[in-house]
Amino acid sequence: MDHQLKASGLSPARIRQAHQVLHPVMKAAVRDYVARNPAAGVSVPRQRRREQLFLNPGEVDRLAAVTPERFRALMYVFACGGLRWGEAAALRKRRVDVLRGRLEVAESLSEARGQMVFGPTKNYRGRILVMPGFMREMLNDHIVSFKGLDPEGLVFSVPGGTPMRNSNFSRRVWKPAISDAGLPESLRVHDLRHTAVALLINRGAHPEAIKRYMGHSSIAVTMDIYGHLFPSAAEDLADALDELYRQSQTDKIRTKLTIVGPDDDQAGPGNRTDQAFPNVGPVGIEPTTFGLKVRTDPSPPIPRRPILPLVVGFSRRGDTG
Repeated sequence: MDHQLKASGLSPARIRQAHQVLHPVMKAAVRDYVARNPAAGVSVPRQRRREQLFLNPGEVDRLAAVTPERFRALMYVFACGGLRWGEAAALRKRRVDVLRGRLEVAESLSEARGQMVFGPTKNYRGRILVMPGFMREMLNDHIVSFKGLDPEGLVFSVPGGTPMRNSNFSRRVWKPAISDAGLPESLRVHDLRHTAVALLINRGAHPEAIKRYMGHSSIAVTMDIYGHLFPSAAEDLADALDELYRQSQTDKIRTKLTIVGPDDDQAGPGNRTDQAFPNVGPVGIEPTTFGLKVRTDPSPPIPRRPILPLVVGFSRRGDTG
């Protein structure tokens, strides 16, 4: 099957999709119609992951500025809302609550054999996004300008209210817009979804929050696709461990440099604290350990002076002064 599909010119992604459809169908047929599942154990080609492109906020603004007004708000829904193409194309007016700032993603639009088909989202899970203030205003203006009163009407459509086709949008709107904005020709609509994730990570969003916002099936998917955009995580862990280590070293020095001597009333000139390091024998004090009390020698107590903390300064790595 693999060789025949390759010979027909299908891409690795399409071959994988064909296998994903055929495998469960044949698995169900094993019970009554066939002896074994012929799709089981079939190797499918690896899908090469395309390079992700990201825009900064200024580039998103530049792209939206050269986009026809009818689709200007759509650029921000992609780049800030992170919607997939099919989710944005299927977005209905009743699912946008501009007063409460909520946008419900519940459907997806796809094209099959020339027919436009509404169905569930990619992972069969809906989600509700909290829109930033500027997007609420933008969508409100868009709906007032281009949409009628029908709550089932599509928020983004071609003139006349019919659904957008990806191929037509790409040819008539997307390609001219990225050219006029001076952006790479290889930039895809889906790269605006990547841009949304990059912007969220830049603002310190947690992976779990990003997973819910983007509608991923699991956090593993989020980290597999976008884990490389979290470069500071390892550095933060290293800095935290470094701080713990240095604190433990400070505690150890403070304990080792304890000054011990007779009471002030009986102290002679050679035993007073104006001596930097008086000669005092060990009394069994050990460096402190987290979770443990300081152990003392069981011998009779020796009169001693109070423990004086020693202030020690440590230079950070790379400091020379």
